[in-house]
This record gives sequence, structure tokens and C-alpha cells, in this order.
Amino acid sequence: NNALKHAQCQNVVLRVRFSEGVLLITLLDDGRGIPELSGNGASEPGEKSGLSATSNRGNGLRNMNIRAKKIHGKIQILANNPSGMCIEFAAKMP
Repeated sequence: NNALKHAQCQNVVLRVRFSEGVLLITLLDDGRGIPELSGNGASEPGEKSGLSATSNRGNGLRNMNIRAKKIHGKIQILANNPSGMCIEFAAKMP
């Protein structure tokens, strides 16, 4: 919902993998991205951006981080150049 609402994207890709006891969920979009991601030097899809899920950008990213921590998971926000963004969630499952 937020990808469509805020990113003004045309496409959203959701990937879910489970491997060696780790759940990995990746969300990619081709929207306008987040201003903090622009000009960060990231030039390849999935390259780290330096923006954290705890940045002061609304409640969505902060809430994702809180939920991930509750199950001992981690959230990464990555550049998805040439446009959009990528959010990766990973958590070890019992």
C-alpha cells in the first residue's frame, strides 16, 4: 500500500525466500524513491544507501523496524537504481 501511495510507482515486486533457517522478504518498487537515497553513489540494484529504518521519515519505516526487532529480524533500505527503492527484511526462524 505505501509503495503505491508514496512512491507513485508502476510496479512492485515481492520476493519471499526461506533458506537455512532464515526468512528473507524483499520488496522492490520503481517509484520515485526516498530523497535521502538520491545522490548517494549507489549505482547498482540492491547497493546499500545508508538510510536506516530508524530515520525520521514518517511512521512506516519506523514501524517496520519495530516489528522486525520484535521477532529478532533486521530491515535494510537500499537504493534500487535507476529509480525506486528496495526494502529487505531478514529473520532467523526457529
